[in-house]
Amino acid sequence: MILLKDPPLIFLKPRKVAGTSFEIALSKYARDDSIITPISPEDERARKDLGFWSAQNYKFSFSEVAQDKALALRTLYHRSLPKKYYNHIPAELAKRRLGDEIWRKSLKVSIVRNPFDQLVSMYFWQNKGDKVGGGFGSWLIQNPDYLNINRHQVQLRGELAADFLIRYEALEEDIKLLEMQVPQLTGLWQTFSTISAKGGIRPKQKSAASFFDGEPGLVEAVKFFNAAIIAKFDYQLF
Repeated sequence: MILLKDPPLIFLKPRKVAGTSFEIALSKYARDDSIITPISPEDERARKDLGFWSAQNYKFSFSEVAQDKALALRTLYHRSLPKKYYNHIPAELAKRRLGDEIWRKSLKVSIVRNPFDQLVSMYFWQNKGDKVGGGFGSWLIQNPDYLNINRHQVQLRGELAADFLIRYEALEEDIKLLEMQVPQLTGLWQTFSTISAKGGIRPKQKSAASFFDGEPGLVEAVKFFNAAIIAKFDYQLF
């Protein structure tokens, strides 16, 4: 998650949508009052090497801890201030902790992806380093939460939480549209296009549809749990 104060913008980060690359690029526009949640050490090094702002302002303050016994106990136990904001924080929790005023005046931005393709990408990410390819159906049955893993990041009480949704399948087009809407982000696409975080895991020779062959029940499950996104963006199984 990232909060920029100027321009007022909140990035709600889903999984397997090039979110880390977008987050790194967006860090270029941060200031010392921005909230930036930590990413992996490798990606933080990449962000630092680019000269962008790193993780900051994401923990509870000492005054907040002093007023909350549970936070105080966590601080003592871990010997560190607890995280107030974190990488894939749900939209509802982000709204509650940021407060209504910041939430209302900020442009909420997130990224969506064809859920069929996203599931295949998640499958390879979760099984990286292993020989995979024939166990997709079994993996998905054993991990039903992945059917709509980003619902908490892109939805708020059943409605889409973001004001501006970037399509993974049209990153250049939509990021450039975001630049037009928010001129302070000029150059965001150019920066984003040079970053490739967490890529190279999934083989490119197989379509998403090939993983759903002979699995009509799984196809219907994906459609059911992702009905709003599929209807809005007319996603199909290819």
